Amino acid sequence: MLIIGLLTGWMAPVLWILALFTNLTAVQRIVDVYRKTNAGR
Repeated sequence: MLIIGLLTGWMAPVLWILALFTNLTAVQRIVDVYRKTNAGR
């Protein structure tokens, strides 16, 4: 995505998209760990 952003000159939207998906991935991982650690209760 960074290469596409550099080639098209749309770096700001590409960085916003990367930031959004980075945070969504982090939340997904936190929820997954929470579910796995509380599965035995």
